[in-house]
Amino acid sequence: MPGEILDPTTKEHLLHKAKTYLSSVTEHLREGIAAELKVAVTWSVALDTNAAEAIIRVAENDEDVEGAGSFGGCGFIALATHGREGLQRWAMGSVAERVLAGTKLPVFIVRPQHSANEQAIDQEEAKQAGVQV
Repeated sequence: MPGEILDPTTKEHLLHKAKTYLSSVTEHLREGIAAELKVAVTWSVALDTNAAEAIIRVAENDEDVEGAGSFGGCGFIALATHGREGLQRWAMGSVAERVLAGTKLPVFIVRPQHSANEQAIDQEEAKQAGVQV
């Protein structure tokens, strides 16, 4: 990977955490909404300095981090957005927007619900900015 700066131990730890998390989310989806909709859920881990390019590469070209072989390709891409706004969005960009603009596959984007604490902070920031909420 160009610009790789992770030592092998850290890299392996992060890969393990990602795989464990994705496996858990996949199992949850398979037991719930995916079963109801009869949608197959797959996941893969790819290392890249550009998350959007990695997502597109894996989904469209059937690649994963280990090159472990084909998982059958994707019919669409589903991803969650952080819902960044304002300065944070300007500074970090939007992976979801870059995926949407860069892929030929349909994209399903979910914006997670904010916790009550996050909503209170958002409302307080809006009030300080003079916006009625």
